[in-house]
Amino acid sequence: AGVRGIYCEKPIAPTLAAADAIQATCRAAGVQLVVAHRSRENPYMRWLRALLADGQLGKVEAIRAHGKGDRRAGGLDMAVLAPHLFDQMRYLVGAPLWVSAYVTLSGRPVERADATDGPEGVGRIAGDRIAATFAFADGVVGYYETYRGDRAGEHWYGFEVHCTRGIVAVRNLPRGEVYRYPYGLWMPPTDAGVWERVALKEWDDDRTGRPRQGDDFTRESNRRHALALVRAVEERREPEDTTVLSEAVAVQEMVAAVYAAHLSGRRVRLPLADRGDPLGPE
Repeated sequence: AGVRGIYCEKPIAPTLAAADAIQATCRAAGVQLVVAHRSRENPYMRWLRALLADGQLGKVEAIRAHGKGDRRAGGLDMAVLAPHLFDQMRYLVGAPLWVSAYVTLSGRPVERADATDGPEGVGRIAGDRIAATFAFADGVVGYYETYRGDRAGEHWYGFEVHCTRGIVAVRNLPRGEVYRYPYGLWMPPTDAGVWERVALKEWDDDRTGRPRQGDDFTRESNRRHALALVRAVEERREPEDTTVLSEAVAVQEMVAAVYAAHLSGRRVRLPLADRGDPLGPE
């Protein structure tokens, strides 16, 4: 239809095959598509990536990511919120090599027959508890978990990066609550080890210098994604500081791989050779 740029919510499609088709169509038509994954446009994420790159925290050992633990815990949480977390993992440590996973419903392992159609067109989902382990290069391990918690909400949603000389915790993006711990293990040699709040005024305050409140953070996140798209279309180049379509497809692949690994009972290599829906009919 002549569209040159698309800004899309997540997930971008109900299945990996549909995501592949979107990518093929956009490439054939020369259309740029970016996705609201709340990671690469955020100054806190860029600050953390630079911190890891210059070695201040030592070697990255693990990333531990978790959903909000609310009524959506399990398959719906992974469909709706894990795309943010998986994209953040990829932004910090690159593409995963393989995944193993355990998906349960009321304490028992999920079977394909347990899958249901998720709300809002997110595709097939299953389980009320998910634990997944992703292997990255250089021995880095990424953990993802979603289950119903006793204090569900934004303050649990996020991840920690564990390094040999420190830990950084990121919560509730795009708002951004970031904390830094000065030791690689959560057991300091003295009582001086405390979590310190990281504050970036370029994100916490608006362009007039006033503190952002509530939905201001989401609006600013959307503005930055859209501006990155507009600039890329005008300059005929790949968008920067946003999640491009190829990364969004790779995130969708991580979601599918979690179910594939659980149902197969073994770890599954990435990228996936089978692009079908692991929760679809056999």
